[in-house]
Amino acid sequence: MKRELIDLLACPRTGSALCLRQARFDRSGDIVAGELFSRGGPSYPIIAGVPDFVGGLSDDASGLTVAAFGRQWRRFDRQSGFMASRELFLSNVPSLAGDALKGATVLEGGCGSGRWLRAAAELGAQMVVGLDASEAVHVSRHNCRELPQVHVVRGTLEQPPFRRGFDAAFSIGVIHHLDEPWSGIAGLLGCIAPGGRAAIWTYAREGNGTYLALARILRRITPGIPEPLLASLSWAMTIPLYAHARSTNRLLAAAGVPFPLRDYIAMLGRLEFRDLWNVVYDQLAPRIAHFPTGRELRGWIERAGGRIDSLTLRTQNSWCAGIVADRSSESLFDSSGARAAKARRSIALAG
Repeated sequence: MKRELIDLLACPRTGSALCLRQARFDRSGDIVAGELFSRGGPSYPIIAGVPDFVGGLSDDASGLTVAAFGRQWRRFDRQSGFMASRELFLSNVPSLAGDALKGATVLEGGCGSGRWLRAAAELGAQMVVGLDASEAVHVSRHNCRELPQVHVVRGTLEQPPFRRGFDAAFSIGVIHHLDEPWSGIAGLLGCIAPGGRAAIWTYAREGNGTYLALARILRRITPGIPEPLLASLSWAMTIPLYAHARSTNRLLAAAGVPFPLRDYIAMLGRLEFRDLWNVVYDQLAPRIAHFPTGRELRGWIERAGGRIDSLTLRTQNSWCAGIVADRSSESLFDSSGARAAKARRSIALAG
């Protein structure tokens, strides 16, 4: 953790500024241990260079989903080729293409292994902060250790530990894994300074009918099985998918034959085997996974206080939304005490 990150941090419960104490530094001057605190409020540890606003995970579906993603990103700690490319990044968040990130302070909600932190930095962001509720934050920090503009924080998207100081924010593949997806969008928007932009990528109900008919059966079983067995099962399932994506699907596409998920599988055919294995594992591990229709997604965004600037259906089965905030950060989190208590218990951010 670098000192300049402290200026962006705030207590997620009170919104108060944070101070540093009992700090320990490495040779480069980074803070590797210590404590962040606010007057009259709780304190938060810095663990292995990452400020931790989560602590222990709950044992409900949200907490178990987060834990599953932590295990996933420890197993699949590095991505390569198309899986980590700027091309794929911008296809997920097309509203941030061009010079949208150049010179900007940028937040990623759900940073996983850190591949999109690196992409944002390569696109010219002045400062990039990754937020994740899982232990994947330590994978991200390791993978981006040579990038001085990249920072990593452990916290939830429902109650992000930041001031409203970001120029832009994005979240790829995370919102649909939250218990209350709209609250994650509200958290993202609440971190953006006036005039800033947000972008999200989520699953879609549209185009996934055939897939959902099979996946719902598997998801009743796979989130609860031991991780080594899940890894083996997903590896075995990847073999025929890899063969289909690189042969049969290409032939059908060339012949113009309609086939379920043809465009999506064509994109998967550009992945290396290990990265495709990661994708299959990702589909089987989480307990929470929403597949919103376009109308439902619009409802989430509007309830969060956002306004849709652009909405596209990528590969005919996932949503890319560009968003601007319509209401102030105070109104984004104006809710009953019951919801606030639930948000404090809910650890529902994924990578």
